[in-house]
Amino acid sequence: SALGATNWNQPHTLNAQLVAGSTYHLILTGFEDCCDGQGYVNVKLPDSNTYETLTRDLLEGQCAVISPTDTPTETPTTATPTMPWCAHSMKWKTRDSGGFHATSVLAAETEMQSLVAQGPTSGYCDADITSAAGLSNRNICGGTTKENIAYYLDIGFTAATSGEYSFTVMMDFGDNGFFVVVVDESGQFGSNVYSALGATNWNQPHTLNAQLVAGSTYHLILTGFEDCCDGQGYVNVKLPDSNTYETLTRDLLEGQCAVISPTDTPTETPTTATPTMPWCAHSMKWKTRDSGGFHATSVLAAETEMQSLVAQGPTSGYCDADITSAAGLSNRNICGGTTKENIAYYLDIGFTAATSGEYSFTVMMDFGDNGFFVVVVDESGQFGSNVYSALGATN
Repeated sequence: SALGATNWNQPHTLNAQLVAGSTYHLILTGFEDCCDGQGYVNVKLPDSNTYETLTRDLLEGQCAVISPTDTPTETPTTATPTMPWCAHSMKWKTRDSGGFHATSVLAAETEMQSLVAQGPTSGYCDADITSAAGLSNRNICGGTTKENIAYYLDIGFTAATSGEYSFTVMMDFGDNGFFVVVVDESGQFGSNVYSALGATNWNQPHTLNAQLVAGSTYHLILTGFEDCCDGQGYVNVKLPDSNTYETLTRDLLEGQCAVISPTDTPTETPTTATPTMPWCAHSMKWKTRDSGGFHATSVLAAETEMQSLVAQGPTSGYCDADITSAAGLSNRNICGGTTKENIAYYLDIGFTAATSGEYSFTVMMDFGDNGFFVVVVDESGQFGSNVYSALGATN
C-alpha cells in the first residue's frame, strides 16, 4: 500500500507470486480530473531480467512455454445426477446499521456489503437457520438488541420444476429495503426484483412472482434496515404445483428433492480432459467513463463508484475497447476525440500463467483523482493479497 503517495507520474510496481496454469486478472481502476496523460503497463516475466510492454502478442507468445499436447490441466468429469431444489444454505446476518436509511437499491446493497464484510458486533450475529419464520434479530441472535439493525438473508436453492414460484415476504424494514431473486451463483440480479424502498407498509406482506426453470440455481436475497423495533418477519412460498403458501424451510426445500430422482437422467454434461493453452490473454478490456469529478478516498469507494459507472455504459467522449497493447493508455489515444477531463479509467487484463514464479508489473497512469491496481486471483473476481494502492496521491 502506498496511501498518500505523491508520485503517480512515476512508475508503481507490484510483484506477484503466480502459479502456472492458474487464471488471473490485472485490474486498474482510477480517476482523473485533468489532463489524460498517457500511461502504460509493463511486465517482467519470471524467466526474464527486463521489463517489456504488456501486449496481447506477448501473452499469446507465452503459450508455447507449455505445448497444447502436454498433460491436460483440466480434470475430466463424468455425468452425475443433480439433486434438484435442495437448499444450498439459509444464511442470516445482522449488523449495527448505525441509523442508515436506504434511499435506493444500490445504496442499500452497497451499505450492506460493507457491513457484512466487517462481521457482527455485540448484539448481532451470523447464523445458519432452518426456517424463514420468526425472522428478527432478537429471536435468532438472542439478546435484547432491537434498534439500528441491518438485516441480510440469503436462501439458495435449485428449482425442481419449471413454473411460477410466488414468494411472500414481511419484514420490519423501517429504514427501507428490498428483496430479489438472483439468477445463479454469480450473484447477478435477474429480472425478478421486488423493491419496496420508501414503502410505508412493511408490516404487510409483499409478493414477488418469479418464473423459474427446473435444474437452475437461484438465490432469494433480502436486504433491509430498521431503526426500531425488530418485529418478527417471515418468507412464505407457493410452489408451481401448489395452491397454498407455506413457510420457506430447509425441510420444505430438501423434501422437494424427490421430485426428480437422483437416478434420473443427469443434468450435468460429461466432459473429457483436453489440454489447456497456458498464459493466453483472455482479454484486454479498456473502459472509460465520465467521472463527474469523483475523487477516490479508499479502495472500496473507488471500486464501488467504478462498478456503477461501468454498468451505465460510455457516454460521448468515452468508450469501451478491446486493446492489444498496454502502452499509450489514455482516453484520447484509445477512444479518439478531445475529452481529457473528468475521466474514470478501467482496464482488465486476463491471462493464465505459463510458469510459476514472480511476475513484476509496473504501472504508470494519470490518476490525478486517485486509483489502485490489483492482481485478482481468478475468474470469481475475488481480490488476492497483491493490492497496490496510491489513493491520496496528488499527481
